[in-house]
Amino acid sequence: AKSESENVANIYRAMVTPAGVYIHGPEPETKNRVLRKYNDHLEYFLRVQFCDENGEQVRFDPRTSNDDIFYTRFRGVLEDGIDIAGRKYGFLGFSHSSLRSQTCWFMAPFVHQGKLQLYQLVIANLGDFSHIHCPAKCAARIGQAFSDTPNTVPLGSIAVKMLPDVERNERVFSDGVGTFSESVLEQIW
Repeated sequence: AKSESENVANIYRAMVTPAGVYIHGPEPETKNRVLRKYNDHLEYFLRVQFCDENGEQVRFDPRTSNDDIFYTRFRGVLEDGIDIAGRKYGFLGFSHSSLRSQTCWFMAPFVHQGKLQLYQLVIANLGDFSHIHCPAKCAARIGQAFSDTPNTVPLGSIAVKMLPDVERNERVFSDGVGTFSESVLEQIW
């Protein structure tokens, strides 16, 4: 069994509210594929929550317009990033569950294995998404890398076999589907 420290990382957080940006942490965060890949550079990742001053979600109120909050304040942070201690953290990605909690991941550039890692390279290293032309589907596929993964089963490259997608009439029916052997099932179990 893996130890708790292998599955959890201490990550700084930012709360973006209508009035300011509040930094706190680091706090324990379940690792995802991206955090595991860049385990030696965790200080360059930031979990960002967009919320009201009390930490609650900004909710629709028919008596008030939230346009300035959403389209000026929150959008401005998403487009311009957050400056912290000389580092510029910019939008990186989100998982499906993080959308419900109005959180996402930001990162600051860092050097990994001799290469400067910008968000474009981090995303490109997750896989080839160029064939996905629907923005929502592309975001969902990228978002899988940001889903919490409390436990993993390591597989050697020899154990992985790529199979072609099942396609009919220009539609893909096996998108996001995979199979695994009984021995991998036992490891997971």
